[in-house]
Amino acid sequence: MTADRLPDSAGSPRAPGDPKHTGQRSQLSFSVLGPLEAEVDGVPVRLGGRREQRLLAALLINAGRLVPVSYLIGTMWPERPPKTAVRQVSNAIARLRHDLGVARSAVVTTGSAYRVVTSSASLDSTRFEADYRQGAELLAAGLISQAAVKLAEALALWRGPAFDGIEGDAIEQTARRLDEERLAACELLIGARLRLGETEAAAREAFDLAAWHPTRETLQVLTMLALYRAGRGADALRAFDRTRTALAEELGVDPSAELSALHQQILRTDAELMEDGALVRYGVGGLRAGMDTGGRREDADAQKALFPRPAQLPADLPAFGGRAAELRTVLEIGQDDSSAGPRLIAIDGMPGVGKTALAVHAAHRLAPLFPDGQLFVNLEGFSPAGDPVDPATALEALLRSLGIQGSDIPAGTGQRAALFRSCLAGKRVLLVLDNAIGAAQVHPMLPGSASCCVLITSRTRLVDLDGAELLSLEPFSRADAVDLLGRIVGPSRLKRESPDAADRVASLCGDLPLALAVTASRLRARASWTLDFVARQLRDERNRFGELTAGERDVAGAFRVSYLNLTEAERRVFRRLSHHPGAAFDLHSTAALAEVDLGEARRLAERLVDVNLLRQPSMDRYEMHDLLRSYGRELLLAEEPEHQREAMMRRLFDYYRSTVAAAMDFIDPDSEEEPGGLEVPKSEFGQSFGDYDQAAHWMDAQWQNVLPVAVAMNNHQHYSDLVPFCSAVWRYFDNRGYYRQARELETLALSAARVTGNVVLEYQALHMYALTLWRLNEFTEANRLFNEVFELASTTGDVRMQCRARGNSGVTHWLKGESDEAIEHLGWVRETAHAHGSVLIEARARHRIGLIHTENRRYPEAAEELDQALRLAHENESPDLEAECFLALGINSRELGDPALAVAQFTTAVEVLESTGNRSMLPIAHKEMATAFDILGEHLNAERHRRFALRLYTDLGVSESPEVHELKQRLADYSA
Repeated sequence: MTADRLPDSAGSPRAPGDPKHTGQRSQLSFSVLGPLEAEVDGVPVRLGGRREQRLLAALLINAGRLVPVSYLIGTMWPERPPKTAVRQVSNAIARLRHDLGVARSAVVTTGSAYRVVTSSASLDSTRFEADYRQGAELLAAGLISQAAVKLAEALALWRGPAFDGIEGDAIEQTARRLDEERLAACELLIGARLRLGETEAAAREAFDLAAWHPTRETLQVLTMLALYRAGRGADALRAFDRTRTALAEELGVDPSAELSALHQQILRTDAELMEDGALVRYGVGGLRAGMDTGGRREDADAQKALFPRPAQLPADLPAFGGRAAELRTVLEIGQDDSSAGPRLIAIDGMPGVGKTALAVHAAHRLAPLFPDGQLFVNLEGFSPAGDPVDPATALEALLRSLGIQGSDIPAGTGQRAALFRSCLAGKRVLLVLDNAIGAAQVHPMLPGSASCCVLITSRTRLVDLDGAELLSLEPFSRADAVDLLGRIVGPSRLKRESPDAADRVASLCGDLPLALAVTASRLRARASWTLDFVARQLRDERNRFGELTAGERDVAGAFRVSYLNLTEAERRVFRRLSHHPGAAFDLHSTAALAEVDLGEARRLAERLVDVNLLRQPSMDRYEMHDLLRSYGRELLLAEEPEHQREAMMRRLFDYYRSTVAAAMDFIDPDSEEEPGGLEVPKSEFGQSFGDYDQAAHWMDAQWQNVLPVAVAMNNHQHYSDLVPFCSAVWRYFDNRGYYRQARELETLALSAARVTGNVVLEYQALHMYALTLWRLNEFTEANRLFNEVFELASTTGDVRMQCRARGNSGVTHWLKGESDEAIEHLGWVRETAHAHGSVLIEARARHRIGLIHTENRRYPEAAEELDQALRLAHENESPDLEAECFLALGINSRELGDPALAVAQFTTAVEVLESTGNRSMLPIAHKEMATAFDILGEHLNAERHRRFALRLYTDLGVSESPEVHELKQRLADYSA
């Protein structure tokens, strides 16, 4: 197939000397309507194995869109992805690019996502769908010959079932949709042939197709009619018998009224079947009531009588406000008449977020552009009153609104949908479909004409509604929330209240329009109430939803309808996620709470996102609105016994404890601050990491959750677990400089340790607290606590902790300028650790003594201590300490007057740090190396290392520090 040329940036030239090299850009095409195939410049590409083909298929069904690596992993390994899945996806992408050769850059990487660059002509499924739509439109316009040609061209692209032989839920779903469109195109082509009088060809094509789809009644109607008109009445009757048997055996149903009526007509050789009226009656080739057999509309007067101009929009809200950006988006789409099909805008959002209010307000603004009518249907997809409206029932109401008499309305949903599209063809009509349960309910009611516009509201994100612009609503901004309160209550009343009272009420309402409207309506009806009083009432979570009810408007009731539309598994995960103590949660914590595997956790979480009971601010990260949390907690307490709730929280705590420990093994692998003798639990939901970057990424995303998790552990009286958890988290806070949070964390840990009465836990927590004070430059109090830790550890004979406390006390003396006291303390640690075989503690003490000697210009003594520390670190496989020793030796050599040796030592430090993935010391090494290059007079090298050091600090999130300030100043000096 012919494909558009890729843009310059998408192709790479052939290697020089390639005989096919022409200097032109490459043509890339993909074929999915059959086995998956690819061609570059007309030459077939040999694609990889099943897994690689599955990856390419996943990219092609999302052609032009970024596809996250997690989506590709789920496609390639639907059950249990391997630990190396991310790397294997990356390798598969590399192989795909290799297979594509000169067109390799059509596969684009953006962050942790990929996309395939395609054009409308480079993917056969895109061409098919365009030709199919154009053929249907030509048929509706009465251009039957042209329609038949276009439909035949569309069907000629098929070579077999779509994505033949490739598995995967999303791929198979897309394949089913394409196969369904192929059948629909076949039906339209057969109908067009009948209308053109090509009866034999129509009968032959219909007969062959019907044998493969015996339960597809629309096709069987077409087949029986074509066979009868071709003089094959016996074959038509046999086709009916075959269909009746298949319907009974496969579906347990009888043939439809339409199919049975046609059967009776054939039995009595009804002459009408040979007339054009039969084509209209059975909807052949797009014909419906109100059209003649040439496809032309009836005369204008008759059509005007048939088609009244309904104006069904509900009244606009007098207090409508906010949503300026969203309203602008809807109006721009509604006013854009350049689209090939009807303008579809699907507005979704959580219960009470104001979807209908926006749709109705926008519809009133758009109404003058649609003079042929404005239709409104409440589909009751999420309604406490009963089941969603059946599409056939909704279509009947719409057709009656358009003047179609009941006797002229066909029985089947498909026939009603076709008649509805025929009535709207060429008309400028605005249709509002409110409160839809899903795309399947909406689809039969969509017009086919580009002159129409449809606004759809749903609590479900209608991702499967082709051609629709999706607009997801969030709760109001705080300013808009306060503005809505003022619009309903009255601005003068707000001005009489305390300045921040309205802000507090809006916050307690979660900025949710329904909650705000209910609260404001009750406040307006109570002249004696104040906003402060309302805020106090709402603050009591036990009665919050009682305060958010006014007549038929009920926030909890709105939530309840969505909740009851979930499956039991989805309800359970919703309830349990509401009890997560953090602001956001990942898939692993979701799996731990719900007690399911990761694949099921993702499916459940994504389902809750689709129905807007969860938000997804980033990949695999979820949030729940505050009011939904409150509602979920009520349900959890009411529906799950205490022992299940406790087990649920135990799994969550174990997940965080094991995963934080695994992350810190990469981020701070040589830390001395690990509590001894306390085993970290193995959680089946815990994460493992392959390198520093993965571990740091998880901790950077989760650190704001760990403090609430620690508070929850304390509230659930998991005191013995809390201390080691806080110790591990403290190491991260210390690494990132989050000392305020560290102080709060260790205050909690110290309190918990003292509750247990366990002296080991107490001095471990006390030691971490002292370290926090040390980081905050509160040296005197820190030293006092280190001494207290030393005494407590002495009572248990914990020499390791004694060394840590005395060593940190020594460093505190050093930082206070008391070098002799520091050397005394660290010398005691060195000797004691050596005597007890604590090699790394001895090495760390020697390293610190070396630093102090360098600072005091005792360079030979410093070199001796640092060489010993380096030897011990190397022999005991502590690469981070090795790197620190090389770094300290480099500083010592530089100060001793040997900058060349210093550069070599700094270079070794950088190499070791890069090999371990520990980036926290890297900017220091580059900064110190720059100073050595300055001494050597190699200023370009010095500038390069300073710039690199500054970039590393930026990557670590360190934007303000003395080191950063010094680097910026020195770089500014270069520029000057």
